[in-house]
Amino acid sequence: MKVKQMAITGLLVGAARGLIPRTTFGTQKPLARGLARRRAARKQQQAQRMPSTPPEKVDGHARRLSQLQGHTCLVLNADWQPLSYLPLSVWSWQDAVKAAWQERVHVVSSYDVRVRSASASFAIPSVVVLRNYEKRGAEKAPKFSKRLMMLRDGYRCQYCKDSFPPSLLTCDHVVPRAYGGSSTWENTVCACTACNAKKASLLPSQLKAVGMRLPNPRAPSAYELEAAARGLAVHNLLRKKNVHESWKIHIGAADLNATMAKVARENEELFATDVEPRKLVKRDRSVAYSR
Repeated sequence: MKVKQMAITGLLVGAARGLIPRTTFGTQKPLARGLARRRAARKQQQAQRMPSTPPEKVDGHARRLSQLQGHTCLVLNADWQPLSYLPLSVWSWQDAVKAAWQERVHVVSSYDVRVRSASASFAIPSVVVLRNYEKRGAEKAPKFSKRLMMLRDGYRCQYCKDSFPPSLLTCDHVVPRAYGGSSTWENTVCACTACNAKKASLLPSQLKAVGMRLPNPRAPSAYELEAAARGLAVHNLLRKKNVHESWKIHIGAADLNATMAKVARENEELFATDVEPRKLVKRDRSVAYSR
C-alpha cells in the first residue's frame, strides 16, 4: 500500500514540474538563455571591431607618464607662503594642471614641459598661488606627537647630542611610564636606541649616577615648529639634484647653491685634517656639554 502511495506522489510531483516554469527551480528558460548567448556574441563582435593599440605606443605612453612624475608643483597660500612645511605642500602635475584649468590658482612659474589633450596644450606649473586664503591654524597650540617631538629636538638625541635618522630615534619619557610618566611635551625627549637602553626606567634623580645629563623638555609654540619645519624643508632640498629655481625663492633657499658649496667646502676641510673623525666628534660633544 505504501509503495502505491509513493508512486502516485511521484507522478503528481513530476506533472507539477512539467507545468511550472523552469525559472522557479533555479534555472533559466530556454528563451532567456538564447538572449544571453546573443548578447555575449554581440559584445564579442564589437570588441573585435575596435582598433587595438600597438604595444609600442602603450610602452611609449607609460614611459612618458613616468618621466612626468618628478614635475611636482609647489602650492602657496594667498599670502605667498607655503601651505605647510611638514610635509611640504606640493601637488602632482595632474592636480596642478586641473586647478589651473578650473581657475582656482594663479600660475607663478612653469616647467619647460608641456602636456597635450585632444584640443589644447598646457605647460606644467612649478609654483601656484591659491586665489582664496586658507587658514593654517598656526595660532593653535600644537598637539603632541612623536613626529613633532623629533622636529622640536632637531632629530638629535637629547642625551648624547648626536644626530640620527628618524628610524634610529625613539621617544623617551623623562619620568618613566612605570612611575606614572605621561606622553606630554614636558616629559618626552628624542633619544637614540643606545641611550634609551642605558636610561631604561631610571628616574631623573638617578641619571647622574650613570653619567647621563638630565634634559629639559618644554612645549614648543606653533611658530617654532613651523620655523623648524622650514629649515628641514630646505635641508631636504639640499639633497635633491633636480630642484626648480622657482622653489628656492619661495621656500627661503634662494642662496641654495652657495649653501651647498659651503657644505661641500666644510666637508673637504673636515676630511683634510689629521684628526680622526671619531675623535673630532667627541671633541665637539664635549664643547656642546660645556655650553
